[in-house]
Order: sequence, then C-alpha cells, then structure tokens
Amino acid sequence: STQSTWESITSLTNSYKTAIVYKSILRLMITSECRKLITPTHLRLLTVASLLDSHEQARDYMRNSVYKLLNFAKLPMKYSPLLITMTVDNNKNSSYQAKEQVYKLIQTYRERLRIMEKSNSRVTLSDIRAPLLWPEYILADLIYSLAHFPNLDDGHPHYEPIQICLYTYFEAVTNDTDNTSFFYTLLPNLKRHNDALQPKNKNTKLICDIAFEILHNEYGKVKNSSGKLYPGAVNIPKLFSPPASKSDDDTAKQFISNAFRLIGKPKALKGIHGEVKPVGGSNPHNEDNSNIPQPNPPAIQTEKPLAKEPKKKAKSKKSLLDEVSDDENDKIPAKRKKPTKTKPNPNEDTGDDPFEIDEEKQSRSTSKRKEIGA
Repeated sequence: STQSTWESITSLTNSYKTAIVYKSILRLMITSECRKLITPTHLRLLTVASLLDSHEQARDYMRNSVYKLLNFAKLPMKYSPLLITMTVDNNKNSSYQAKEQVYKLIQTYRERLRIMEKSNSRVTLSDIRAPLLWPEYILADLIYSLAHFPNLDDGHPHYEPIQICLYTYFEAVTNDTDNTSFFYTLLPNLKRHNDALQPKNKNTKLICDIAFEILHNEYGKVKNSSGKLYPGAVNIPKLFSPPASKSDDDTAKQFISNAFRLIGKPKALKGIHGEVKPVGGSNPHNEDNSNIPQPNPPAIQTEKPLAKEPKKKAKSKKSLLDEVSDDENDKIPAKRKKPTKTKPNPNEDTGDDPFEIDEEKQSRSTSKRKEIGA
C-alpha cells in the first residue's frame, strides 16, 4: 500500500509538472512576439507531446486550455487543428469531450461571422481575410497538420485516426451550411500544391484524397447540398507551394489504396451525437421543429390553476390568522372578569358618564339624611 501511494503521488507530481510546462508554452503562444516564430513544426511537436503524454490530467488541462484560448480569440483560428487532433485520445471520455469542443468552437466562429454581417462588415470566402475568419479554411491547416502526423504510415490502409479528425471537422463545419461546393473546389487546389517544407512528401495529397472520400460519400450526397461548384476563388495558405511544372500536377493521381474503407459516422463521430448525448442541449443542430406538434394551450392553462392552489391556501391562512386573533381576544376578557370580586375602584373609568345623575341613588341619600336628622 505504501508503494502504491508513493507511485500515485509521483504520477500526480509529474502530471502537475507537465501541466506547468504546457501552461508556459501556451502563454508564449498567445504573445504577438512569439506567435510569429511558431511554425507548423512547433505545433506538431506540441500535438505529439500532448497526445502521447501518459498523464491524463495533463492532457485534459492542455485540451481545455487550447479550447478556451481559441474560443475567446486569444489564439488565431489556424491553431484549431491542435484541438481537432486531440479527438484521437486513447481515453474515450477525453475523446468525446474534444469532439464536443470542436463542434462548439465552429459554432462560435459562425456566430462571429453573423455579428460581422449585421454590422455591415461582411467577409466572403474569396476575400483575402477569409482564412482568418471562415472555419472552412481550417481544413487546409488540418490537412497539413495531419500530413505530418506521427506514425502516419501505421494507419495504412484505412488511417482511422486521420478519418476521426476529418469526420469530426466536416460534421461540425457542414452543419446547417451548404458549403460542400466550396470544399469540392478547395480540395483539388490543395492537392495540386506541394508541401512547402517538404516538396517531395506526398502525405498532403494522401490526406486530400481521404478528405475528399469523406466529403463526397458522407456529406456531398445529402439533400442539403446544392451540388454546384463554388464560383469564387479560394485562398491557398503559404504552407502549400504550387508545383514547379505541369508534369508535377498530381490532381488526377490516386494516393489511397484500393483497400481503403471509410469507418463511417457512427464510429468516427461517437461522442457528439447518435447514442451519445448531443452537444449544446436537446437540439444542437438547430433542426426545424416546426412540424412537431406543440402542447395544447388550453391544457397548459388548465394546469396553471392547480399550480396556484398553494397561493389560495395562503389566502385562507390569512383568515385562519384572523380567527386565531379573534379567539385570543375572546379569551382575554374572560381572564379579566375574575378580579371583579374585589372592591371596585372609585377612580376607575367604567365608561359611564361621570356627570350623569342617578335619581334612585339620590332618593336613597335624602332618606338617610332624614333618618339621621330625626
């Protein structure tokens, strides 16, 4: 028992120390000076460190801290892949929480765009500022991060961890939004470009193929999609460099094997809806409930008086209090009647008029005077 206690104390100490390290790194990330020095390589190292950390408490602290910084705009949107990649946590509860946080984060970005549109400062997807504001452009940063995912080849041929991240992102970003046409335009453009740091590395093109399979089979064939290509231009981040020549264009080439299979929504999205509680309440996807029969108003009105019965009783309590006070007033005179046996006090105010003459008493007094005089 002593040894187990010591091991638990040691693990807590190491977890606490790891959380301090993560906290220091995040403090540096939110500063404008260090933000310019942070490269995708640094983000990948931070992702690997948080995912492979053996301390669950430290991983939870890292995930929650990243979510809060992104949600309150202390970290730019391009850091969102940090949170998305945490959905492949070996701990199921941590993975579920990460998926819920990704969903909520995308909704936060949507709300910011609505606020901007109401203030007459609307930014379109083709605008140069769009990669900083529109969550659709997270896909480019996510693909680049996943392309440098540790032990990527170990997931061959299905690449389940990669699929989980892409499923989680597409489920959140396509919710109540017809943006599949934009992704149909963005993905081929990203696949046409090369990795800016490692031009010979084809992992970005592999991730583009996986993303296209998920998009087309799971989200592109739904009724909400218009099926049309995006008419505007798309912005390609600097992480991707254009091919040196037309011969290097790998758009038509397939980088996933024939054995590749999609894991499907039920498995990939477990934790954000389905048999698991949905995010953001009972109607997280803003479904149209207008066709659902609403409660009958008369029935609701008949139930309200029942709820107000205690108030009526409260009114009756007031009458009961009055009755009690009346009873007490009735008892008080009964107690005061006992001293009537004593001699009356001539100075006591009996309520009679002191100036009223009693004829009977006056006659008695005159008769007594006559007797005395006789």
